[in-house]
Amino acid sequence: MTGQPSDPRTLNARVRLAARYCQGGHDRAALLELGERIIAEVHRVLGPERQDLLLVRAVSISSYPAGGRAEEALAVAERYPVPDDEE
Repeated sequence: MTGQPSDPRTLNARVRLAARYCQGGHDRAALLELGERIIAEVHRVLGPERQDLLLVRAVSISSYPAGGRAEEALAVAERYPVPDDEE
């Protein structure tokens, strides 16, 4: 079934939405909330090595310090590690 949160196409669309939020100068709090929700879904459904996860994780983590929330960026990185983090 398409359109479900666990459908790879739906997750990919959500990743693109988060990237647009970041590029468009939208509300940073909304971006961070959306990004973390997407990170969790992609990590759970598609796994930690998925390019979609790497993109939204990088966008989200880089957005936290700009909002004065650097510690939260580290928490997200620790909660959703990717193979490069473990080397």
